[in-house]
Amino acid sequence: MQRYHFELQGLHVQMQSDAFKLQVLMDGYKQREKAYEMQMAEARRATDTRPAVLQSHVHLTALA
Repeated sequence: MQRYHFELQGLHVQMQSDAFKLQVLMDGYKQREKAYEMQMAEARRATDTRPAVLQSHVHLTALA
């Protein structure tokens, strides 16, 4: 009985370790996702450097 208790304790420690590793991975993915969103927004701003008059002309032309 004592042996099984010891094995259960070992499994519990492994599960806690695995849960911690998964949490670290999830946090890393969330950080990368935020960085990617910021880069995409920056790229959109950088490529949208046309004057406002041209932007409205392009928009109106697309509607015609």
